[in-house]
Formats: sequence, C-alpha cells, structure tokens
Amino acid sequence: MTIPGKVQSYLACGKPIIASLDGIGSEIIKDASCGFSQMLNLQWSCSNNF
Repeated sequence: MTIPGKVQSYLACGKPIIASLDGIGSEIIKDASCGFSQMLNLQWSCSNNF
C-alpha cells in the first residue's frame, strides 16, 4: 500500500486537503478528518461536500 507523497506532505503541515482521488489516500483523508475527497470519476459531485 502506498500513500501519495502530496497527501503525506499536507498531513505533516496540518493543511486541509481537497482531493480528487480514491483508494488509500481517500481513506486516510476521511479517517483523519482533515479534508474532503471524492473518486476521480465523481469529481463534479465534490462540491456537494461543502
């Protein structure tokens, strides 16, 4: 299992994350309650989270 490098960097900096990804990166963002994430094919529905 790999975590995208940018997700790791943003988590380390404490920055909120708005991402268009799926898999483990999305799970980490949701579990850490540090931002929003949607699957790539549902990127237009991401605005529904705000």
